[in-house]
Amino acid sequence: MGLRMLPCAVPIVLFAQLTDLVGLFMNREGTLAQLLYIWPALVILSATAALASTAVIAARSIAVLLARRTRVERG
Repeated sequence: MGLRMLPCAVPIVLFAQLTDLVGLFMNREGTLAQLLYIWPALVILSATAALASTAVIAARSIAVLLARRTRVERG
């Protein structure tokens, strides 16, 4: 289950490191609020993707836990 969830974690990591990535490419440092002022679409898109990825990871984890629980109860 762990490696199959790895691509889902990419948007979360991207959003968490967004200011560092933009700083790396633009040779500047800033905050998320400053980045939101300059590129609101980038921040909103990244935040939405991170939220969706979090929901997918949570739903898949709950489904796996419920499947294991029913398998244990039946077995």
